[in-house]
Amino acid sequence: PPGVLRPPALRSGRTAMGLFDLFGGKAASGASGAAVTLPADSAPSWADLKAAVAATPAGEMLGEERALQAKGLGPPHTDARLRLFGAKSESEVRVTLFRDTAAWCPYCQKVWLLLEEKRIPYRLDKINMRSYGDKPRWFLDKVPNGLLPAIEIDGNFMTDSLPIMQALDQTFSGEGTPRMVPPPGPERDRASKLLGLERELFGAWCSLTFQPGKGLMDRNERAFMATLRRVDEALGESTGPWFLDSADHPTLVDLQYVSHVERMLASALYWKGIQIRGSGRFSNLEAWLPALEER
Repeated sequence: PPGVLRPPALRSGRTAMGLFDLFGGKAASGASGAAVTLPADSAPSWADLKAAVAATPAGEMLGEERALQAKGLGPPHTDARLRLFGAKSESEVRVTLFRDTAAWCPYCQKVWLLLEEKRIPYRLDKINMRSYGDKPRWFLDKVPNGLLPAIEIDGNFMTDSLPIMQALDQTFSGEGTPRMVPPPGPERDRASKLLGLERELFGAWCSLTFQPGKGLMDRNERAFMATLRRVDEALGESTGPWFLDSADHPTLVDLQYVSHVERMLASALYWKGIQIRGSGRFSNLEAWLPALEER
């Protein structure tokens, strides 16, 4: 119709390449009248790609690890649905951990780290966080508020990471099992104070991260960095690298800190341009982090 713009081929009366021909990979006439042949689809299938990856050294290693995971063995991994440690079979497993599907929840991570550190046999069920989708009905029947992490110990359900960690430490306290909570006394008092300081650090981090800029006259940044220095000084009060001297392994205090500190390192740098690790300002944290990563 008059006033409607058309491709040059249509305006000149010649046949243009149609969408059907274009996406069908057929030969068609272009505006110049010459035949145009589109290449056939040469992309490999997903099955071919999977086979090619599996044949690489890294793919073979991953395949071996997954085979071990299926048996409850091998190195720790957030996808491992069964961890046996010293148990002879799954029938001996007394614990089921319910954690987030994406393995991003820091509170789920704390409990997972404790299970691994104490080598407590457990099963794993992955449940969506609300931001990722609906929770299955069977889980809500067991945990009506839908909170994660949740844990089942000998048929009893619990939520809230800190009480879960304390319950696990008390239930699995046999000889040769590392204790995560110090006995009553000065070290337990120190642990309680350190847990309170962790909540202060978390609050200062939230104020910095979830508000525009760095606060009035950089107030939020200064509060966060000052609290982080107190944490670093608290680490320096022990013989290192852990928060408590009563153990030669990380305790509940270390696990309570690490899952959020890891996120602080990334978010402060990405969102606020504040470098923490490698800055030379927190020498005790610099020793503590690799000690945890090497476990």
